[in-house]
Amino acid sequence: MASAARARSPMNGTVVGANFSVEITIGGDVAGGDAAACLVGVGVDIDAGVIAPKHSHPGEEIVYVIEGILEYSLEGKAPVRLKAGEVLFIPAGVIHSAKNVGKVKGSELATYIVEKEKPLVTYLK
Repeated sequence: MASAARARSPMNGTVVGANFSVEITIGGDVAGGDAAACLVGVGVDIDAGVIAPKHSHPGEEIVYVIEGILEYSLEGKAPVRLKAGEVLFIPAGVIHSAKNVGKVKGSELATYIVEKEKPLVTYLK
């Protein structure tokens, strides 16, 4: 069973968990005011040794690692490790997770282009 979080523009906020925090900023419409998609920027902090649960997004994700060393596991592919300044493209709908494999907090900026009113993220159980 999966759970979903919906994205509606405009929406800004912070979600804080025991070992991670997520800062969400949903920007303007893509290609104008009546567009069916919006641009979403998400800042994610992951404590050392913590694994973000498996999930997917309805739109493409571009991950930019700000600090630390994060390992990404994408369904059907070998894990990839990124350090600060490196980028990863995750296609729409691909199930993935991230793990902080470093000894300090890891941070990333994730950018999405998603359809309005669709779940921004769907977690797998």
